[in-house]
Amino acid sequence: TDTEQFHPKLREQWREKIRSQHGIGDNDFVFLHLGDLRKGAAQAIEALKALPDVKLLLVARGNDETYRGLAAEWGVAGRAIFAGATD
Repeated sequence: TDTEQFHPKLREQWREKIRSQHGIGDNDFVFLHLGDLRKGAAQAIEALKALPDVKLLLVARGNDETYRGLAAEWGVAGRAIFAGATD
């Protein structure tokens, strides 16, 4: 791996870009789900019910229709952000 690509000094550069891209405010608290939606995404989305001031950014490949439906059913659709896959 390229240790410069993932270096902590790049945090601010990427933080601003990603937050802006997904409509996440500077002061919003965000959890990240990275990987396969079938592995824990439903539980993470459901947890938003108990965490009213938190958003969840889901970065994953695959069909997110089921998980969007769960977010809507549980009343947290506005705080579950589906970003799709990324390089």
